[in-house]
Amino acid sequence: MGKKNQSDFNSEDQAGYIWFKFFPNDWLTDPVVNRMSASEQGTYIWLLCQQWIHGGFLPEDLQVCASLCKDARTGAKWLHTYADVCFPVQACSKRANPKLLNLAVLSGKVRLPENTEETQTQNREEGDPESNMPTGIASPPKQGFFETEEAD
Repeated sequence: MGKKNQSDFNSEDQAGYIWFKFFPNDWLTDPVVNRMSASEQGTYIWLLCQQWIHGGFLPEDLQVCASLCKDARTGAKWLHTYADVCFPVQACSKRANPKLLNLAVLSGKVRLPENTEETQTQNREEGDPESNMPTGIASPPKQGFFETEEAD
C-alpha cells in the first residue's frame, strides 16, 4: 500500500467538518502549549485543523503528517518533538489529538468500531473508567479547548 500525501485527501474527507469552537483560556494555560514557541503553536493549530477536516484523524506516518503542514521541514521538526504527546497513534493505527477526536466522536462526525465485550474488559484492565470507549481512544475530556457544533 502506497503512502498518502496531501493530494490524497479530497473534499469527501472534509464533508461535515466545517468548524469547531476553540477555548483560548484552556489553550493559553495548557502546560504543553506553554512550552512551545509561537511558531510551534502555529504548527500545532495547523495540524489540529488538518485532523478536523480530514475526518478526525491524521496519518500515522510522520512524513505524511509533515506534508500537511505549510512548511514540511518545520512540521517534521515539530512532529519529532510533539507528535506522540499531541497526536498519539490510536487503536486504528492513525494519529489523533485525543481531545479533538473525542469531540468528533461525541458529535457523531467519527464512528468508532463496535465495542465488544473483549474491548470493554481490556479497557477496564487498563483503568479506563469509560468502558464503552474502544481501546486506544482516550475518555471524553471533562474540559478542553475545543467544542463542536453541527454544521448547518
